[in-house]
Amino acid sequence: MNINTIYIDDKKEDLDRYKRKFVSNEKTKNIFDLKTYQAQDFLEHLEGLSKDNIDLFLVDLRLDKPFKDEITELSGASLSTVLREKYTDIPIVLFTRKSVFKEISDFDEVLSSIDNVYYKGKFFREKSEDVESLINIVKGYNELRKIEPKTWNSIFTYLDISEEEKKNMKQTNFKIDPRKYWKVSEAANWFRNVFLKYPGIVYNSVFAATFLGIKKEEFHKEEVQKFFDKAKYNGPFSYSKKRWWKSKLIDRALSIMNDKERNQSLKVGFPKAWYREKGFELENSNCVFSEKSPADTICYVLEEPVKYEYTLPYQPDNRPNIMEEARISFEAIKTTNDYKNNNIPSEVKDLLRRIKESSKEELI
Repeated sequence: MNINTIYIDDKKEDLDRYKRKFVSNEKTKNIFDLKTYQAQDFLEHLEGLSKDNIDLFLVDLRLDKPFKDEITELSGASLSTVLREKYTDIPIVLFTRKSVFKEISDFDEVLSSIDNVYYKGKFFREKSEDVESLINIVKGYNELRKIEPKTWNSIFTYLDISEEEKKNMKQTNFKIDPRKYWKVSEAANWFRNVFLKYPGIVYNSVFAATFLGIKKEEFHKEEVQKFFDKAKYNGPFSYSKKRWWKSKLIDRALSIMNDKERNQSLKVGFPKAWYREKGFELENSNCVFSEKSPADTICYVLEEPVKYEYTLPYQPDNRPNIMEEARISFEAIKTTNDYKNNNIPSEVKDLLRRIKESSKEELI
């Protein structure tokens, strides 16, 4: 894969430095082909720039360094807005320093025209997933560009989904009119920040495993993965993180369950059916708080399975109602400070206080 990238910065030393890193880093070499511009110099070339040879815009947030002795008030935010208006089918990401990003006041305005933010100090680290994430964005845009005509009906056809899945997708907050034409950047934003971000129509491996009543490690076993291969989501932006259609997980699980097992909940009946059909057990998912099994949901803060009765509602975002409700486990409340009290509804604040004051034994 070759990603033709326009990298825009106000500092020539940063342009040279990070171009060398893209060329030499094991994750990025032979993938990203960078053409670099100082910000004001780029503006002079903007009108004559052909989008045919551009796969990605990489833009620094701070672009105010004087260029050719001229002071500039240009910023990565304003430049990204200009680029988004002109190039609706090319991803735009900020490539900046974390300290600079923390200084901005118009946070929502900055994010409205870009697809992601990557920090220069973290991007090339060995354990960072930023490179894979960026490649996923570029591949997703490439995939969406190929869909014609650009209507939601075309997306439904491309994804090869059932009427139930179409109905669920239409219940997200995005105004999906099957006949409406979309811009690639609009569709990309919906896929990444609604459809794939929140569990409900598709699941990541933790949600999928817990939904089936088994541990994540069991779900990742080769034979289990092979069995659920037809349930895998293979649409746009599926490169870096695997997901599975909820409805197809149900269909595959039910395909080996007998009448007695079908009369039980899926998370109870499926592991039994697997043992009967395959001859080996899949270990049940355990609640992170009580250690009881099977768990019912996932703790938003810990990203671990938990039984519903040992959770409180948590409201960290405005996800569509069709998506899974966010829950916080008693374990997270008692052992971490990684949650915001304001995200817990006022009607359960008395229970929250009791959870904090009580021992685990008293709560189980």
